Amino acid sequence: MKDIYRKINLALENSGYSRLQSNTDFRLLGEGAWHKAYLVKLKGNHRLVIRFPKKQAYGKSVSFNWQEMFSEYSGNGLYYQQANAVMPGICPEEYEFHVDPDLR
Repeated sequence: MKDIYRKINLALENSGYSRLQSNTDFRLLGEGAWHKAYLVKLKGNHRLVIRFPKKQAYGKSVSFNWQEMFSEYSGNGLYYQQANAVMPGICPEEYEFHVDPDLR
C-alpha cells in the first residue's frame, strides 16, 4: 500500500497535480493483464484514473521500453479525442500520461 501511495504521488507530480493528502484518497479499480488501475480523488472532488503497467503479463516479464510505451499511450489519447468528436463523452475528456520506469 505504501509503495502504491508513493507511485500515485509521483504520477500526480509528473502530470502537474498536487500530491494526495492521505492514503485513503485512492482505491484499486481493477486489474487487467497489462495494467492495474486506481481511482484517485483530488481536492474539490476531482477524480482521475491512474494506470500502472505491470512488470509481468501472461506469465512473462515485460521489459520497459520507453518508445513502445510512449507510442501506445499517445495512441490512446488520439483515440479518445476522435471517439469524443464522434460521440461526446464516450471517453475521458482529460487524458495525460507520463512514461517512467519507476512507475511500474
